[in-house]
Amino acid sequence: MQIHPPHAKKHLLYSVLALMAVVFFYITAIHMGGHSNVLLITIDALRADHLGCYGYKRNTSPTIDLLAKKGLLFQNAIAQSTHTPPCMGTIATSAYAPTHQLYAWGKTLKPSLPTLAETLRNNGYATFFIGGNGNFKGSLHNFTHGFDIFDDVGESAARITAKACALIRTSNQKPFFLWMHYMDVHNYDPEPGSAAMYTQDQYYNNERTLPIVPCVMMAYGINGIPECLAVRKGMRQNPDYYIAQYDAAIHDVDEQIKILLQHTPKNTLVIITADHGELLGERGYFFHHGRFLYRPLLNIPLIIKYPQNRVAQHTISSPVSANLDIAPTIVKFLGITAPSTFEGLDLRSVASSQGSLAQEFIFSQAHQYKECVQNNEWKLIVLKDSNKLLLSNVRNNPNETPDISHPEPAALNLLKTKLFMFQKAHPYTRSPETILTDETAQKLKSLGYLQ
Repeated sequence: MQIHPPHAKKHLLYSVLALMAVVFFYITAIHMGGHSNVLLITIDALRADHLGCYGYKRNTSPTIDLLAKKGLLFQNAIAQSTHTPPCMGTIATSAYAPTHQLYAWGKTLKPSLPTLAETLRNNGYATFFIGGNGNFKGSLHNFTHGFDIFDDVGESAARITAKACALIRTSNQKPFFLWMHYMDVHNYDPEPGSAAMYTQDQYYNNERTLPIVPCVMMAYGINGIPECLAVRKGMRQNPDYYIAQYDAAIHDVDEQIKILLQHTPKNTLVIITADHGELLGERGYFFHHGRFLYRPLLNIPLIIKYPQNRVAQHTISSPVSANLDIAPTIVKFLGITAPSTFEGLDLRSVASSQGSLAQEFIFSQAHQYKECVQNNEWKLIVLKDSNKLLLSNVRNNPNETPDISHPEPAALNLLKTKLFMFQKAHPYTRSPETILTDETAQKLKSLGYLQ
C-alpha cells in the first residue's frame, strides 16, 4: 500500500527536490566542463545595442540571438578599455592594461604573465587563433604566445571562417581552444551583396548629411564623417549610410558564425563577445572609438553557450567585467586551476548566485589619461589630464549626461575612493618600446589608427 505524505510534508518534499535540481543545475554547469572544446569569438568594435538579443530594431543577428536564448546573456557587460590592444591583452591574461602592458599598437604583452592560450596548451589543448585584423602579429608583440597556430593575415569573415572550419575538421586528436576575431564590423565592410541590405528600410534617412573631416589621432569623426573611412566608401556624406554598412557587416558576421557553429562539435563551450564598442554619432563623435569612456564604447555583448545545451537560458543584469572575466570562466569550466595572476571572476558563478558574487565596481581605462569606475547605479569618469570629474547616474540616465553642477557627494566620494584604490593597485609602467615596420604602420593607417 502506498503511503502519501501529509500535505505540508509534500510541499516540503517538492521544495527540497526543486532546490536539489537547481543546485545540480549549476554544479553541472560549473564543474563538468571536462575536455570540452572552447570557441571564443570576438567581434571587433561591436556594441551590444546593435544586436537583436539586446533590443535592436534591425534583424542583424539571428544566429547570435538564438545562441543567447540557449545560454547566458549578460545585459551589462563592460569592456576594460575602448581600444583594441588593451582589450585583447586583458582577454588573454585576465589582467588590466597597467599589468599586461599592451597599451597600444607596437607595445609588448608582459612576457612573464601567463596567458589563457598558454594555460590551456599546458593542459593538453590544441590552441588556435584566426583573425581578420592583419596587425596583431606585427603590432601586438608577444600576443601570439601560447598558440600552436596564429593566423591573422587580414581577411574577411567568410575567409577566416573557412579557415577555421578546415582547422576544426583536422583537430580530432586533442580538445581545442579556438579564438576567432572578426574585423568586418570595425571596418564597416559587409560583403558586396549585403551592402544595400539596410539602405532602403524604415530606419534609413536619405536626407541626412555631414561634412567629411580629417582623421586626427584618437579624435576621428568629430562632428563629421572621418576621412579615413569615407575614402573607402566613395566619400559619402550620409551618416545613415555608414550605420547601415555597420549593421550589414554585423549580419554578415552573424551568418559566418552560423556556418562556424555548424562545423563545431557539440561538446564545445562557445563565448561571443567584442573587444570594445563604437560611437555612431553620440556626442557628435562618428564611427570610431578609443578616445572616450561612454556607454556605446564600453557596453559590449557577452553570451556564453554551454556544450550540448547543458544549461537553459538565463539573463544576468549585474555589471560584469567583460574582458577581464572570460579567461577565468573558461579555465574554471574546464576544471583547470587558474593562474594566480588572473584578476577576473568566473561568470557562471555570478550567474548561479543571481549576481551576488559580481564585482560591485567595474573599472575601465582609455589609455592612461582617462579612467572610469561604475556600479549598477553610478559612473565616474576621471579626465586625468584636466583633473575633470564626470559623474552620471547610469540607472536613470543611460545617455550619461554628466551632472557635475549638482553632484551626489556620497556617490562621488565612494567612486573616487574606489578608483584611487584601483590606481594604487594598478600603477602604470612603461611597456618596452618597439618600432613598427613600414608595412605594419601602413596597415594601421588604413584602419584609421595612425596618421
